[in-house]
Amino acid sequence: MHPPARELPPRRTLAWAALVVGIGCAPIPVVALGAVDEEGAAAVAVAAVVALVFVVLPLWAAWRLLRERILVGPDEVTVCSGSTVRRRLRYADLTEVRPVVDGSAGIVTPELWNKAVVLLGRTPEGRRTGIKVTRQQVQTIDPLLVALRPVLDARPELVRAESERALFGEYTARLGRDGR
Repeated sequence: MHPPARELPPRRTLAWAALVVGIGCAPIPVVALGAVDEEGAAAVAVAAVVALVFVVLPLWAAWRLLRERILVGPDEVTVCSGSTVRRRLRYADLTEVRPVVDGSAGIVTPELWNKAVVLLGRTPEGRRTGIKVTRQQVQTIDPLLVALRPVLDARPELVRAESERALFGEYTARLGRDGR
């Protein structure tokens, strides 16, 4: 029997930043509407676009990020939004694994570079799919690295570039002797 999937601890900083932007910018379209004079329809259109870009989209992004969960199991990685599975990728269906370095998002992710892994593969229906797990989303990707280590030992061709192979080795070398 396999152990249950483990949820990677979420990093909510990007979600909170988007929430602050959305709430902080909420007065802007109201002010823009208050400035309506002869330009009537044009001002309303500009206020609507400003509301969409600076209020609605950040609030939607915050809602989505706060609901996102990434589960690492013994056989698959699952991305959920609340209790709804958005993407699932079994290790057996992987076609490529790309260890990468993600740039920081400034003050909301204070590390200069963030560890990340891109998983590419096929769904059971044969469609291409991918999942990117980065330290901007979660506090640690180490459980994913531990789960991927035996998969990549058995199928080293999944990591195609030598530089990516070296980066994966660097990431897993830092895990410690027991793999945690």
